[in-house]
Amino acid sequence: MEQNKEVADILKRIKKYRYLSGLTQENMADMLNMSQNAYYKIEAGKTKLLVSSLLAIAETLEVSPEILLNE
Repeated sequence: MEQNKEVADILKRIKKYRYLSGLTQENMADMLNMSQNAYYKIEAGKTKLLVSSLLAIAETLEVSPEILLNE
């Protein structure tokens, strides 16, 4: 799946804040009630990042969605 630079930047920030929070992809998947593979696909840009997923990820990482969108 081809993604634009803005989406790639958002995904990099998600990974950065996940790492800073000390969480693995498996931890995130569990906290978001999804499979590890489904979460991996979001973070890797292999599936579309839905607004609902972005909001849930931000809440899980305890950061505002704006930080993930526009750091």
